[in-house]
Amino acid sequence: MIVALSSLGLPMLNGFVGEFLIILGAFHSRALFGALAAVGVVLAAVYLLWMYQRVFLGEVTSDKNRSLPDCDLREKIMLTAAVAVILAGVLLKMGTYGMLRFCLPLFPGAAKQFAPLISVFAIISILYGSTERAR
Repeated sequence: MIVALSSLGLPMLNGFVGEFLIILGAFHSRALFGALAAVGVVLAAVYLLWMYQRVFLGEVTSDKNRSLPDCDLREKIMLTAAVAVILAGVLLKMGTYGMLRFCLPLFPGAAKQFAPLISVFAIISILYGSTERAR
């Protein structure tokens, strides 16, 4: 699902900046070109979501696959551990743990007032860290 959404150019995923700049340039060149590019994005979204639904949520066509059980306890435990590791990495990267654990309970008014600024700095930190790591 993330790959399909990334192909669509969803914000905060890898295809967004390029797609956004292309559509913006098309609008600056001619509004018709920008509108056609936006319609192309919508059609791509429809196609990719339709493909995702057919592949992952469609009917079972093979008789061998009909008898497969759903996730058992071992797989649920592994999934929980994997999600916890990913969340820990994201929270540590953004400095969110310190914010959630200490700053919000101690300073709720200031946290609410500066939430947009903190969000902007968190996004800049993510983008800067990822570009520096890519070098």
